[in-house]
Amino acid sequence: MRILAIDGGGIRGVYPAAFLAALEKNGIKLGECFDMVAGTSTGSIVALALAYEKSMAEVSELYCKHAKTIFPQIFPFKFLPPVFRAKYGHNNLTYHLRLIFGDTARFMRPRCEVRVQAYDATSASAKIFAAGPQRGKQDLRIWQVATASCSAPTYFPSFKIGKAVFVDGGIWANNPALVAVAEALKLNKPLDSLKILSIGCGSAGAILRSDKPRKGFLDWWNHLVPVVFHSQSEGMHALTEALKPKSGRLAANQLRYYQRFNPGLSIKEAKLDSTSCVNQLAHLGDMDGEEFLDEFRQIFLPSNS
Repeated sequence: MRILAIDGGGIRGVYPAAFLAALEKNGIKLGECFDMVAGTSTGSIVALALAYEKSMAEVSELYCKHAKTIFPQIFPFKFLPPVFRAKYGHNNLTYHLRLIFGDTARFMRPRCEVRVQAYDATSASAKIFAAGPQRGKQDLRIWQVATASCSAPTYFPSFKIGKAVFVDGGIWANNPALVAVAEALKLNKPLDSLKILSIGCGSAGAILRSDKPRKGFLDWWNHLVPVVFHSQSEGMHALTEALKPKSGRLAANQLRYYQRFNPGLSIKEAKLDSTSCVNQLAHLGDMDGEEFLDEFRQIFLPSNS
């Protein structure tokens, strides 16, 4: 089973979008190359676009052309901690999600299995929105699922669907690679049959490294959400990496293939809402996608599965 897993990371989602767009422009039909896609937060937008056969170039353009609309830097709020209100509203985000996916397109019968992570605040439980070629949730809209997964605490308000209130899935599964493994096992796919391409949104370690002791809220507020997302991604990568063969011989309890891309970023690039760095992150994703093209063809094309 061929799996694509895409991390959350705010505006840095342009990196995996551009990475996949680079494969696409070289003639790769991405929808035919994966049996399951899993995405969290901004990664859910990319994952859903692939699962419902939208152009990766269109998704990359969403970030490059509309970043400042989705994350408007309005004085004086950009200088204030998000104590009484979220830093941004949903309206601009949902507007563009509706343009991409359609206002009424239902979360059902995608080209491949799709898993989107969110957190259900109503029941205080992890939530996986799941759909496949033979099933899905007819009462859910695709744009609603993406918005629920993208509602990062302090950055966006929580998002209500029906009676349930959702926040960003990054608080428990910012890197959804192991979620995808578990979901594949539930579909009776052997672990040694799984091939996983994991794409992060770039490492935020640059803004989180510090030898300064942190104490109360004022020491943490600006970095609390990024440190949760970053540490979760790194932890899940380490655990998934441990499932790879330790020698050349593949065992039944090991992954057939696992490759992850998550480049280190500068302090400026690593911010979840750094709209000024979108084009350079897109360029980085494009370059990494081009470099991975040959290996991708060997591993993920249908003829090689």
